[in-house]
Amino acid sequence: MPTCHGCNRTITGRYITALDHPWHADCFRCAGCGRAIGQESFYTRDDRPYHTSCYHQRFSPRCAGCEQPITGAYTTALGKTWHTEHFVCARCGRPFSADGFYERDGKAYCKHDYDELFGMRCAAGGELIGQRRNFEKDGKVYCEDHYWQLFGKRCAIGGEYLKGEYVVNGWGDTYCRPHAQGLATCCCHRPICPSLTGGGVPLNDGRSMCQRCRRTAIDTMGQGQPVLAQVRRWMAGLGLDIGPVATPLRLADQNERSDALPKRTANNLRVWRATRREPEMARWSSVAWKPS
Repeated sequence: MPTCHGCNRTITGRYITALDHPWHADCFRCAGCGRAIGQESFYTRDDRPYHTSCYHQRFSPRCAGCEQPITGAYTTALGKTWHTEHFVCARCGRPFSADGFYERDGKAYCKHDYDELFGMRCAAGGELIGQRRNFEKDGKVYCEDHYWQLFGKRCAIGGEYLKGEYVVNGWGDTYCRPHAQGLATCCCHRPICPSLTGGGVPLNDGRSMCQRCRRTAIDTMGQGQPVLAQVRRWMAGLGLDIGPVATPLRLADQNERSDALPKRTANNLRVWRATRREPEMARWSSVAWKPS
């Protein structure tokens, strides 16, 4: 006759066979709660039987969301296990889309809420920058539009922000080459246009003069005499007083003046390149004039 594996006594009636051993029905008990298992399903661990519920309470992984045992399908993320339905965004509580999730301080967030809580924001407007281009200045981050508005230079001809190569003329005017192309140039070397020079006027010799130069231009000997008087007073202040001797005055045209001066090329223009960090301190790209 069989011997019960639980109490080691001889079995004289009906018995249970489990774990390759015979048992009295009352001796086949759960190693967890001590109650008889009977005809219920059970799990084993180290050759000891457990009710299904007792086994999961002791040995199944626990959900990081509800802290209850996981008995079916689960998700592994952030080094933890989760009921699939409990692995959701820590802010909105919705399941994650195909975009996945973003982690911060051990918590998972959907992309929208992650950006709202921790995304990079423009120091000027406060809006989310996201994947847009951004620039840093003095430890602050700006979206592209606000950066150029705050720190960029504008084209003196077209008015738009200068984001690439631009020209600085001898007067400190900044403009892009495309806007300057095709414009007549005054004797002052400025491109003649309404926004930069207030427009211009044609001269009898075929040249054009900008309105800035037109206001101080000398066309007659009479207009030149007050200027000559100023020059004489300036020279006297330097110890070069020529006394009452009359000073001859002759008006010279552009060609004569150009022949008398050292020749320069490219109208004394300098080319700069606006950079995203320091457009106002841009490095030299090239120097366009040199003494001949």
